[in-house]
Amino acid sequence: MTRSRTLLVVSLLVCIALIIPGCQPSASSYIESGNAYIEKEEYDQAIADFTTALETAPKSPEAYLGRGIAYLQKKQYDQALADFNKLVELQPDSSNAYYWHGRCLFMSKKLTEAIADLSKSIELDSNNANSYLFRGMALKALGKCDEALVDLTRAIELGTLDEKLLATPYYHRGICYGEMKDYDAAIADYSKYIEMKPEFYGAYNNRGWYYLMKGDYEKALADINKALELNPDDYYSWDSRGYVYYQMGDFKQAVADLSKALDIEQEAADSYCHRGKAYYALKEYDKAIVDFSWAIKLDKRGIEAVACGCAESFYYRGLCYKAVGKLDDARADFQAAASRSIDPLLKEKAVNELKGME
Repeated sequence: MTRSRTLLVVSLLVCIALIIPGCQPSASSYIESGNAYIEKEEYDQAIADFTTALETAPKSPEAYLGRGIAYLQKKQYDQALADFNKLVELQPDSSNAYYWHGRCLFMSKKLTEAIADLSKSIELDSNNANSYLFRGMALKALGKCDEALVDLTRAIELGTLDEKLLATPYYHRGICYGEMKDYDAAIADYSKYIEMKPEFYGAYNNRGWYYLMKGDYEKALADINKALELNPDDYYSWDSRGYVYYQMGDFKQAVADLSKALDIEQEAADSYCHRGKAYYALKEYDKAIVDFSWAIKLDKRGIEAVACGCAESFYYRGLCYKAVGKLDDARADFQAAASRSIDPLLKEKAVNELKGME
């Protein structure tokens, strides 16, 4: 067979393959393959398959959804948002489309926009548990714990969350309960979370913290030790355990643990504040002043700080200055604590110090 005839035969075979159904993978087969790659967490391969599907079917919502999810898992939020924008364009009445668009905005920390999208998703389907979950998480991140509790509870009650998300509302609702000082409810939620995800160190640390708030030091230590066993590099857990030891009066061990926390995270304002309080209790005032000064410098919460933030650091630094006879500096810090704190007890203590210096 001549070269020209060979080329002709090959060309005919290619044409036939393009015409005959089943000789080439269809868009749906690439979508199916892409979804399988997502399940295996092989996101680059998933993106490649969904992209190929879109070359054949450029208006496939399933392909945009799949590729957007893969980009989202890779934290490539701009690319994910572009795909979810297209998904909403193609399916403007889809609750699921607005859910994924809102979820991407939430992951991008665009909380107000995320809430708007998730609310639209809920408007389209009042039983979309995933949308209640992420709206609740966004509200919590904005400090709106009362509203967040409603959504997170609704997400749990509906019982239709994606399998991978089943434990998530308990974690975030636990934080809300903790912020509202309902420590028993917070502990109950973290116990439920741990039952479902027993290997996540953060849940043990958080439950331990709420045991600490209740004054149950034994259970607090047990949980935080478990957190450190699971992840010895978690500075939050070292900070928590250090503060447990501080509350128990073991100030030297508190300093050791809090120093470990600061070795891991050098800009942890709360850890400087906690260690400063331990140094103050040990009457190592110069070291305490240094720590409180760092806490004040690093704290990003400004006048909104309540628990340990800059208001408490000002108050304790004022006590240190008073102890070493720097009364003008002490007075200035007590005034700062009184003006910045929205914790009435801390404000009262700072005012009383000022009155005592008149």
